[in-house]
Parts: sequence; structure tokens; C-alpha cells
Amino acid sequence: MHRSHNPSSVRRPGSPRGVRGRLLAGLLLAVSCVGQTANEPFASSRAVRAALILQLINFVEWPEGPKDEIQVCVLGDEPLAAALRSALTGGQERPKPGGTVAAAAPRPVVVSLSRLKSEQDSRTCHVVAVGDYDERQVRAYLAGLQARPVVTVGSSEDFLRQGGMVRFRLTDGRIAIEVSQGPLERSRLRFSSKLLRLARMVNLEKEGNQP
Repeated sequence: MHRSHNPSSVRRPGSPRGVRGRLLAGLLLAVSCVGQTANEPFASSRAVRAALILQLINFVEWPEGPKDEIQVCVLGDEPLAAALRSALTGGQERPKPGGTVAAAAPRPVVVSLSRLKSEQDSRTCHVVAVGDYDERQVRAYLAGLQARPVVTVGSSEDFLRQGGMVRFRLTDGRIAIEVSQGPLERSRLRFSSKLLRLARMVNLEKEGNQP
């Protein structure tokens, strides 16, 4: 096995009523204010990206039904993996009792983190977060994930054209969410209407820019 697992998993507790509203409020807050400086471009603000990725999980429905465990995999970019690990553990090496996370889930869900070392490692991933990595290898990875129920997330300028599904980008001091329609439809994943109202749908295939 070539995948490196974070030794700790975190259970995301939550109550069934009103949780989605609180999650949406948290996502809106993250989207509306970034607080970047000239020395910290969004692509390097991994703590913000990590929080957004963990929030995103709560607005996705997988075709097999609700998940008791979500596997978040990171392609490249050790600092992004570290930021996700810190968000999951409340900045500690191991989780606090009960887990400390950015937001509560509608039902208890365990979130596990791992680093990808080869394409085969992605077979158990529910989310693949793409950091700094060779462009050709990213394209190959994403091509292998097409038509699979895996959320792919990145922030590079060409991420959607490489075949990615969700891109976070900084514009006028705000974080914009872009969703590529083709990969989403082929994945059979369902995104919450609340998330889609925040996002801009991009149809590259209709525009003749199919990855």
C-alpha cells in the first residue's frame, strides 16, 4: 500500500435540525471574507482552502447513500495536507475527545485523511484535494477519476480545464466557487441546491473547451 494515512480520524458530530443552515452560514462567511495579504496569495492560503474543503463535504450526496466515513485524499502539496490535518484535529497532533472540526455535520461522519502516491490509491477516496503538483500528472489523475463518485477540488487557474470538478478562486477579495458541469454529471454525485446557489456553473464542453 503506497498511501500514507493520518493516524487519527475525526468524527464530525451534529444534530439533524438546523445544521444545514449553520453549515451554509459558515460557508458563506468563508466565501465572503478571506483577509489575504500581498505576501499570502489565495493559492498559498492553505488553511482557508482546508476549511472550505471540509465545509464542502456537508453539501455532497454520494450515489451509494449517506456515508459513515469520508476519505479525503491529498494529491501533492504536503502543506495542504498539514492544513487539513490541523483543521480536523483542532491544531493538535491528535483529535480532542469527540473531535474538533470547522463545522458540525447533519449526522455523525468520520473524516479520514491520506496522501496519494499513485493513481490506484484513489480507489477509496471520496474527495481528492489537488495541491501543487505536475500539471500533466494532475490531468492524468483527474482523467482516471472521471465517471467515479469522487469530488475533485483545486484552485489552480486551469484546474477545471484539466478535468477538475470544483475550483476555489480569489476574485476582488472574495472566494468564488466554480463547478464544472461535465465532471459533476458524470460522477453521479449530487450537490446541494444551497451550494449550487453559491457557485458558478461552468460548462467547458458546451464552450468547446473540453479537458
